[in-house]
Amino acid sequence: MKKPLLPLAVLCVSACLAFASGHGSHSHASGSSSHHAHRPAHARSKVSVPHTRRHVTYQEKKTLFDRAGIPKSQWHNYIVDHRVPLELGGSNDLSNLQIMDKASAHRKDRVENYLAARVRHGEISLPQAQSQMLNWESVDTTH
Repeated sequence: MKKPLLPLAVLCVSACLAFASGHGSHSHASGSSSHHAHRPAHARSKVSVPHTRRHVTYQEKKTLFDRAGIPKSQWHNYIVDHRVPLELGGSNDLSNLQIMDKASAHRKDRVENYLAARVRHGEISLPQAQSQMLNWESVDTTH
């Protein structure tokens, strides 16, 4: 008599999910050893960050430049930037947008990429990265 395969499939999927999420029977927090113990934390887990497509309308840009007192003839010297970047879960909401000079915006981009990589590798949490972006100029990207 054939045995149903569904319970076995459910068990396999559950075990795989537990292993992938780090919540299996060999929890690192409990102090028990695992065959991954010699690998750094970022090698064990990868984090996916929700990413919103960039969409800033002309009217939103105009509003931001008007608030900053920058005439249209000078817009080319500036960038509409996301305070909390989209790659770190930020939104296109007007309250998350700011005007930055191009040089500062490019320096901020390097910090965004650095923090996003640390989140993806499980080295820091998404809320930690978002918080650090609010003071991006003080983030040390050299390590």
